[in-house]
Amino acid sequence: KTTLHSDDLTSSTGTLSCFCLQHSTKNGVIATLNAQFFAPSKVDGQYVGGQICYDWQSGNTLITFLDIVITLVIVIADIILRNIVVLLIRWVHFMSINIESVIIQMILFVSQYLNNGLALMLVGMNLDEAIGHHVLFLDGRYPDFTNRWFNEIANFFITPMYINIFIPFVEFGIVYAAYTITKWHDRSWTTNVHTTKCKSMGQYIDKMSGSENDIFDHYSFIMVVVFINMYFGVGLPLLFPLTLIA
Repeated sequence: KTTLHSDDLTSSTGTLSCFCLQHSTKNGVIATLNAQFFAPSKVDGQYVGGQICYDWQSGNTLITFLDIVITLVIVIADIILRNIVVLLIRWVHFMSINIESVIIQMILFVSQYLNNGLALMLVGMNLDEAIGHHVLFLDGRYPDFTNRWFNEIANFFITPMYINIFIPFVEFGIVYAAYTITKWHDRSWTTNVHTTKCKSMGQYIDKMSGSENDIFDHYSFIMVVVFINMYFGVGLPLLFPLTLIA
């Protein structure tokens, strides 16, 4: 049990938040949820209090969890959106591979930029003051790019950027692992490079040459990263080094 001044037990966001954050950082989440704090009452001098950090810690933990979930939804939506766009464009059968690649690249860029950048901005946007009347679906809490907006929305830009740095390596690892397993299966799981189950040279080349490297996929990814950085980087300086790494 820790004795506090009675002012520390008020519902003030600043005092309570700072105290509980310090306790959570030092002792952990579980300890903060269960910790009890008491202070002498100004009325009768009796000690009052209890688990004053429970609501704060549980709410903060829930917000952190939702941030992670939303970030994963954004990343997964990008992957699903990319595959759908590629399948639909290839289904059209354009006259040349070059035209097809350029169209896929531009549609991937626009769709992923909308998903990663503009959608997050529109969620909290409020245009009542700018337009002069109420706008349906654009009645959020933020009429401008304020410090509070960047503080609350920053995770949805920073965390996906972190993940996007490693996604190419993960994809390469998956493709390379599948390629290696295919090679070993074709060799009947032996180290003899002259052993193969293929019946023709064409089959052997197709199996051993690996998968195609879709340049439009990487190029659209680079454009999305750069555009988001240039759009929101002034308020989130961490985006600049992350963009350089990505």
